[in-house]
Amino acid sequence: MSFPIGIFDSGVGGLSVARVLFDSFDNEIIYFADSVHLPYGNKSEKNILRYSLGNTRFLKEKGAKLVVVACNTSAAIALDSIRKNFPDRHVLGVVEPGAAKAIAQSVNKKIGVIGTVRTIESRIYVNELKRLNSDVKVFQKACPLLVPLIEEGFENEEIIDSIINEYLKNFVHSIDTLLLGCTHYPLLTRRIAKLYSWLKIIDSAEVMASGVSKFAESQSFSAHLKFTESRKKRLGQIKIYTNDVNEVFERLCKHFFPGIRFNLV
Repeated sequence: MSFPIGIFDSGVGGLSVARVLFDSFDNEIIYFADSVHLPYGNKSEKNILRYSLGNTRFLKEKGAKLVVVACNTSAAIALDSIRKNFPDRHVLGVVEPGAAKAIAQSVNKKIGVIGTVRTIESRIYVNELKRLNSDVKVFQKACPLLVPLIEEGFENEEIIDSIINEYLKNFVHSIDTLLLGCTHYPLLTRRIAKLYSWLKIIDSAEVMASGVSKFAESQSFSAHLKFTESRKKRLGQIKIYTNDVNEVFERLCKHFFPGIRFNLV
């Protein structure tokens, strides 16, 4: 039985999630980038909910049986509504796997979380981290400039470093683990690691394969997941859709999936 995995995000960030799941599972992968409405982080909750439900509907129409909400803002605002409106689909967000990894990695149990305005305001990571370990101390910071810089392909490292330093200056020397609460932010991991060499940096994308596996076990659909034996033997394909195209999207598509053509819808 075919069991396609659908993924959506606002723009290019979720491509990292798609790559991890593509490498881990032999199921067909369907990725949708809502590039028209990015970034979600400064939109109203009403619009975030509308976009998220529309994205899920698109993936369902394309045949996705499991929907991975790769956008942290959507996961924070719309995950419960998506599950309520699409009871015939399995729906997983990126928050739970990332939070679990951060708790496991942190030694001093002081964890920083950076994300969009809406993600930080929702306190979804604080609540999940506290649920996993009530003794953890969480430091949050909204970083609204980072997604536009990434989507625009901004490459001035001196300015990017200055912005990162400004966002993290109040707590970075207290924490030992930084959770990237936005799928765009892993594209800045190299810069963050160079600035703060002692930090354990948690990338939500990297833990999504194990997150999907655990979710499948809890929802009793593990039998539908086909684990990839090797990249060379991979049978499943990936389909990438977007409703708008820019140079950065094209470049990152080629980076994550060389030779793959995307579909404009």
